[in-house]
Amino acid sequence: MISNVKEVGPDEFPMYIKETSEQMELPKEGYKKLSDIPQGPGSKLDSDTLDGFQLSPATAPAPNTVVPLDGDGKVVVATIPSNIRIGGWVRFNGTGTPAIADSYNVTSITDNGTGDYTVNWTTAFSNANYCVVGSANNPNRVGIGTVLAGSVQVTTIDTTGVAQDPSTVCVMAIGDI
Repeated sequence: MISNVKEVGPDEFPMYIKETSEQMELPKEGYKKLSDIPQGPGSKLDSDTLDGFQLSPATAPAPNTVVPLDGDGKVVVATIPSNIRIGGWVRFNGTGTPAIADSYNVTSITDNGTGDYTVNWTTAFSNANYCVVGSANNPNRVGIGTVLAGSVQVTTIDTTGVAQDPSTVCVMAIGDI
C-alpha cells in the first residue's frame, strides 16, 4: 500500500490522489481511464455538479467555473441577437479580373487598381459601423479602407508596402444587417 494516498470520487469510479510531488503507481485493478467513465447528467461525474454548484442555462459562467450543460449534456452558449451576425464574407482571386471563389451576401468585387478592391454587399448593413477583417495569401497584408453600409474597400500590400494583387483574398464582415 502506498502511504499518503486517499481515495476520492464516487464509489463506482474512485480516483486516487497522493499528497506529495513524487510519482506513484495507480492500482491496477478497478482503475479506469477518465475517458472510459460515463459523464454527463446522472452519471455522478456530471462536470457541472462536481464542485457542488448547479448552473442553469441562464447563468453565464464566470472565469474558472464549470460551463453549464443542457439536458442532453451539450454546452449551453449565450444567444447571439439575430441582427448581429456574419453579414457577409468572400474569398476571391485578386489577380487579373477579380473572381469570386465563394461568398455569402456579396454581389460583386470591384477592381479599383492594383491591390485595391471594393466588396459590394447584396444586403447592406444597417450602418457603416460594422467590423471587417481580411486576409490574403503570403506575403500580402490586407487593409480596410472606406466602409459604407453597402460596401467596403479592401487594399492589399506586400511586406515592403507595395500594392499587390494576391491570388487569394478573404474578407468577412460582422454587424447589424
